[in-house]
Amino acid sequence: MYSVNECPNNDKVWEPIDNDELDNLKELKTKYRDVLEYLQNHTGWNTTHDLGKAADVTDNLFQFDFYNESYPEWIANPKLANYTGETLKAAIMEFAEIHPRSCAYASPCRSLMAGYWLNDIIDKLNDAKDQKNKLKVVGYSSHTEITLSVMKLLGIVKDEVTTSAGFVIEFKLNQGPAIRILNHDPNPIDTHVIYNATLEEDLKKLQRNDGFIPLADYLEHIKPNAFSDWRAQCDAPTCSRSASTRFLTLSSLILLIAIIHGKIHQRKAMRGFLIVSLVFLGVAAHELLPKKSVKIDKNTVLVLFGTRHGNRHPEEFLEENPRSWGYEGNTELTSFGKSQGLGLGKELRSFIGDLVSRNYNSSQVKYYSSSANRCQMTLQTVTAALHDPEQWGDWNKKWYDHWSPVPYTIDDPLLRMYAVKECKGSDKVWKPISTDTLPTLK
Repeated sequence: MYSVNECPNNDKVWEPIDNDELDNLKELKTKYRDVLEYLQNHTGWNTTHDLGKAADVTDNLFQFDFYNESYPEWIANPKLANYTGETLKAAIMEFAEIHPRSCAYASPCRSLMAGYWLNDIIDKLNDAKDQKNKLKVVGYSSHTEITLSVMKLLGIVKDEVTTSAGFVIEFKLNQGPAIRILNHDPNPIDTHVIYNATLEEDLKKLQRNDGFIPLADYLEHIKPNAFSDWRAQCDAPTCSRSASTRFLTLSSLILLIAIIHGKIHQRKAMRGFLIVSLVFLGVAAHELLPKKSVKIDKNTVLVLFGTRHGNRHPEEFLEENPRSWGYEGNTELTSFGKSQGLGLGKELRSFIGDLVSRNYNSSQVKYYSSSANRCQMTLQTVTAALHDPEQWGDWNKKWYDHWSPVPYTIDDPLLRMYAVKECKGSDKVWKPISTDTLPTLK
């Protein structure tokens, strides 16, 4: 929704985020003032005033790890009082996806970014209940702030959403219309796992023994956050509810990515910041995700999934970038991101089984993406694995075996509301975040 030009309220909801005015952003700025000054001195980026620039440093470190490159000397061996290379890297990791995560935690931003998507999910579930069409699989590809926001509106207890992660919803009519909510995550890159989501306490109480929730009860719980007319919502007054400022001191997202890096290069010892992370969180790597995906219910008639795009390049590159990566361009999908999407598609195919044909059929499936290249390309890799053509659909075995084009709809009000330029409300909710004026970011 943030990409829709006709949405003036975009400015309103994003303003406190872009300006770092949310409490959690202000606190983070205060806590790491010395680190932010150090980053600014070495990068020339305005990290002391814009935590988004600090997040760019984090994004660069992710890519250094993915491509097995050495960190810049000023990070590996910092000349900063009270910091070693390991503790500095751990501090920098705190800024990962800081503005997108802040949006998902702040009620006005969360509601505007994901309320329209939530409504579309509700419509799809109601259509399945009333058997209005033959759709069996619906997929969405979006961004961190949008995907995490809609997951929270769906009642999922989730603090982070790493690249190519998201949600899965099963719907069945047997024993009365009901849904089951699942998460999906990369484990670590080109394989994925689908597992039961942790739900809000009110939703847990509604779950049956089979893990499903009666549809009517579920919709009553989530409907208040949905809206069907995004244009009206863009012009409406922003929500007055206070923003949640709960943040993990060290992101589980960072921990997972660090584990991914360690596995990519098969190192005997993980990077220092990973060790710090493990000690701080008190968890082991194998405890993060289940080893195997859950099985689809035999009575499921519809599966909806939403995913964040795969791994991408930073918005800005450090001068010390060895140029062994980044050729795709700023914010574009990397080779690792493509592998993540393909892995998700393979796991979804294994999960849904014979629910839909391997060959694309427009009456059975529907896919949506934001206009961003990285989201479209992620969805393309997902559907490439989901719809591995066979028999009559295997159209050119000589050159393009195991692949067939699959159409999708680009819908920014649905999946990229923050880029809707005419939505002034977006700036307002982003302002305290982007200017780091939230008490927790100062």
